[in-house]
Amino acid sequence: MKTLIHTASQTIVEIDDQTAQDLFDQLSADGFKIGLTSLRKLLNGQATTCCGFEVVETEDDEENTGVVADQGVVTTPIVEVATVVDTTAPVVTETAAVEVKAMRESSKMYKAAVKLIEGATVAELMVEFGYTEGGAGATLFCKQSGVLSKGYTFEKEKVEGRGTVLFICIDGKRLTSADQILVQAKKS
Repeated sequence: MKTLIHTASQTIVEIDDQTAQDLFDQLSADGFKIGLTSLRKLLNGQATTCCGFEVVETEDDEENTGVVADQGVVTTPIVEVATVVDTTAPVVTETAAVEVKAMRESSKMYKAAVKLIEGATVAELMVEFGYTEGGAGATLFCKQSGVLSKGYTFEKEKVEGRGTVLFICIDGKRLTSADQILVQAKKS
């Protein structure tokens, strides 16, 4: 069974036998922004990730497929991707050690990561570093070159008057100081 996962919001969408248009309509109704062509590329295997989404192949379970088919597209918060998706609660699996990669201390990514220790919104990062919305999103959420590619994750918290504040984490634990961010050794 194929499952569509939105990594930033930790949401999964079971694909079942839905058409790309049906999935697109459902995702749009749920507030996700992904183009129909991008979604088709993900579903056809022409792209591995796009707009924070990726397709994961899961094992089919006879008991759960009937429940999912009756409900159509199901979105469920997840803790980790598991082989069976329970539509009533997240499924927790054993986790492997997280590999964290170093950042250049002079990079905007490192500076944004330091800012995220105390918490920052995407809008605050845009102002602080002169990012466009897409640039801030890429710096944070791109799995090939962003903060996520370095092994870090984010915790979100709604703060009245600020909106959604992001905090940088390693293995689900918030960082408390810049010393916890792995920095590349300076070349001499």
